[in-house]
Amino acid sequence: CFVGIAAIQIGLVDILRTVGLEPDGMVGHSVGELGCAYADGCFTAEEMVLAAYARGRASLEGDVIHGMMAAVGLGYKEMQERVPPTIDIACHNAHDSCTLSGPTDDVLSYVKELKEQNIFAKAVSAGNIAYHSRYIKPVAPKLLEYLSELITEPKPRSKKWVSSSVPQSKWSSEAAQLSSAEYHTNNLLSPVLFEEACTHLPQNAVVVEIAPHGLLQAILRRSLDAGCVNVSLTNRSASNSVRQLLEALGTLYLNNVSLEVNALYPPVEYPVSRGTPYIAPLVTWDHHETWFHEFENILELMSHSNEVEVDLDVSFEDYPLWTNHCIDDQIVLSPSQILVYIWKLQLTSNGLDFEKDAILIEDMVMSRQVALKPFSQNLVMTIRNGTNDFGVLLKEKDIYGETFLTGRVKQIQQPTLDLPTDKEEEEEDRDDMDISGAEVISVLSHFGYQLGPKFQAIKHICIKNKGFTAKVEWTGDMVTFTDALFKLILFLEMDSEQRFLYPSSFRKLIVDSAMFFQLKKGTIVDLHYDSRSNVLSCQGLILVGLKMSPDPTFNSTIIPLQWKKTTFVPFNSDKLKMEEFLSVSLQLVAEEKLNSWMSKPPQILILQIRDNNETRSLLRRALKNTVKNLPHLLIKVQYIELNHLMNQFKFKSGENYLVVGNLECVQQLVGSVQSSVFLLAHNHRSEDLTSFNTLRPVLIHHLKGGDQLTLLKKKTNVEQLRILELDNKHWLSELSHLFNGSDSRQPVVVVVSRKWEPKEILPILANQNYSHRVRCVFLDKYAPQFSPNCPLYHDQLSVGLSVCKLYRGTWGTDCTFTLDLDPA
Repeated sequence: CFVGIAAIQIGLVDILRTVGLEPDGMVGHSVGELGCAYADGCFTAEEMVLAAYARGRASLEGDVIHGMMAAVGLGYKEMQERVPPTIDIACHNAHDSCTLSGPTDDVLSYVKELKEQNIFAKAVSAGNIAYHSRYIKPVAPKLLEYLSELITEPKPRSKKWVSSSVPQSKWSSEAAQLSSAEYHTNNLLSPVLFEEACTHLPQNAVVVEIAPHGLLQAILRRSLDAGCVNVSLTNRSASNSVRQLLEALGTLYLNNVSLEVNALYPPVEYPVSRGTPYIAPLVTWDHHETWFHEFENILELMSHSNEVEVDLDVSFEDYPLWTNHCIDDQIVLSPSQILVYIWKLQLTSNGLDFEKDAILIEDMVMSRQVALKPFSQNLVMTIRNGTNDFGVLLKEKDIYGETFLTGRVKQIQQPTLDLPTDKEEEEEDRDDMDISGAEVISVLSHFGYQLGPKFQAIKHICIKNKGFTAKVEWTGDMVTFTDALFKLILFLEMDSEQRFLYPSSFRKLIVDSAMFFQLKKGTIVDLHYDSRSNVLSCQGLILVGLKMSPDPTFNSTIIPLQWKKTTFVPFNSDKLKMEEFLSVSLQLVAEEKLNSWMSKPPQILILQIRDNNETRSLLRRALKNTVKNLPHLLIKVQYIELNHLMNQFKFKSGENYLVVGNLECVQQLVGSVQSSVFLLAHNHRSEDLTSFNTLRPVLIHHLKGGDQLTLLKKKTNVEQLRILELDNKHWLSELSHLFNGSDSRQPVVVVVSRKWEPKEILPILANQNYSHRVRCVFLDKYAPQFSPNCPLYHDQLSVGLSVCKLYRGTWGTDCTFTLDLDPA
């Protein structure tokens, strides 16, 4: 049975991957966690089948009682006070459903008792085994033995996989980090916490059940949010399983899930051979449905529409507002301005008040923005009665252009829209990045968005691991407020290459106007954005599924295909080109506090000290080219006076810093910076760096004329470091114990690994709340016995790098480079 389930789940997962569908999250029910392991990349297909076989074999060989399970129409919380002492609650399915497990006679007797109380109860044989109860424990030793032989090198579980066998309070434990033999043995022994796991699903999720039969569909429909879409790929009662699967894929497509359906069929080679039949005769009309016959009245209703034109010239009353929104020195209508025109047209044509009634705009699609021209231009906006579909086109010199904005708009009853609170996220996002509104406007200006005072409503943004929170000023104008929402997402998504982005589509925008127009001007509104569900919300507004795209109206650089390689780079290498030297330096900066191994891009601020050195212009050009090849890093450059940097500048704990200047400036700055700050000095080779007792060189690059660039770091006191060698699988709990002691001063711990590579343990360490206090040393099999007193190790530890690697007797690190190759 278990092997059959595994085989079907492997096939279904492979089909979904074939059509280009990758999950944003996954939850397994009981043995379904084996399917999660396969979908998450922790198991191969062979390993999943053998793991399922091991589960079945151990169940048959174990000395267990004759047991039975039962489905009950009451939730775990209600059932735990009623269940007899000999019976366990095996599965927490939903708020109104659970599964019991225990001895056969006791379960049958209790099922009968529940039915007499008019409570739904149904006995399930489950192979005469009481799974997920105390009675299954004799199976555990055999299962652990078989799985340990199979899973010799367990892989880390990704954040996509929400555990249903480990309570949330223990998700950070070492046992929950890996898809190990212990994890899957615990799955068999522990109750299924499916109800608890499902609370982590977004409110508008598309939920796909991957199983031989859609057994959980009824539970999912009752327990998940009304906005969720539930799709089962299989149904044992379906007369045609292939048709059932294709209809399920069609349901996904209709719910905005992009699929590459051509991958399901063999490729067609053209020209086709003579005699190939046409497919047209295969498409027939379905006469089983009854349609309306009174088409005349329907067509008359559909033909009526509301239409309005707006002259885009200086005489229009909103022109002063338009001039506050410019892109690349051109006046460009804010998309929010056009949407508000549509919004007003819909409400006023139905006798409603723009400032009091709520509105819903759905399925908005915008192909370009509108830049004002010196000749005659008119916005023509139409809303069709009956469907509420709207379209906007631009008429230039009395010539109608193509429709560039479409969607649906309708008035709705007063919605309940509140700012969500996610205490769990607040606890996780400890390395938040706070940015002032002035900084946001400055960055937008640097990228060509010239916003006047009326469009500067953004006052603050705090970027988190799973989105951001922000503060926006309400000025009494819905145009500028809505535009601020678009600009926040734009600020989050834009990069150094794709300059001009605009809101090209969104699924839904709901606004309760009365909520806003009762506020005083100058009121600060709190917003919350969840990047996992792509939902931006505040009290009185929700924006779902906003997508930013490059604007074809403006010139925009296309990002070329890049080929990259990761290789070991010795710190004493003299073969690096200047841009390669800078790339290694920036990757070392990003790796400080293990920031580059976290899920969100690391922030690097390069502080360029103003001086008259000629090397500065060369360095500036090289840095610019290097940054382009490191798109996974968020890098900003700021020019600053030395006095300001020493006396007034405040270094933030959440960012990584690289200070660039000549050797004299760097020498003066040593006492003012933290040990985590990197220093890049340009100096002459004749200048002796060893005279600086507080600085250690990391990398050196020689320039023409006897000059050189030196990456420096403040010296670390090795005697104050604590050492932990990773020699067993319990290393994470041992490391956590070092930081959970009673010492008031948290130690800096050097983790030494011979067995594991950086990519295996650094992602795990980076997600611990003490990651900024960890240094990692990786040794190959040729390295001598580790000791901090050994000169080889003592000298390198004093440099204070977060990550370093000893490979064939040479210290260095793994770095990624862009290859100058022609992909053709």
